[in-house]
Amino acid sequence: MLIPVAAVLGVVVHAQLAAHLPRVPLPRPAATAQRVAVHQNSTAAGTRAGRRLELALDVVEGAWRPEGSDDPEVPVLAFAEAGKTPLIPGPMIRVPQGTEVAL
Repeated sequence: MLIPVAAVLGVVVHAQLAAHLPRVPLPRPAATAQRVAVHQNSTAAGTRAGRRLELALDVVEGAWRPEGSDDPEVPVLAFAEAGKTPLIPGPMIRVPQGTEVAL
């Protein structure tokens, strides 16, 4: 099997460049950041009365562990229902067609 010289040279040059790049630490969340939970899409957000959904959302600075509970936290902005835990992805808004949504 013949491997083109340009392909081999490209891999070697890339490996040499990547080996010398400095490692940059992840940014740290603020001490006041709330822990962000993963939304399971099992409950809808807001309060529905008749054909009207009322929903109060806050955008909060959160601390999220995207790779799992053993990995470092990173700062994110996340949506949270007023007084509740911030969620990623944000709270699920599910209503029948024609419902008035008050945010």
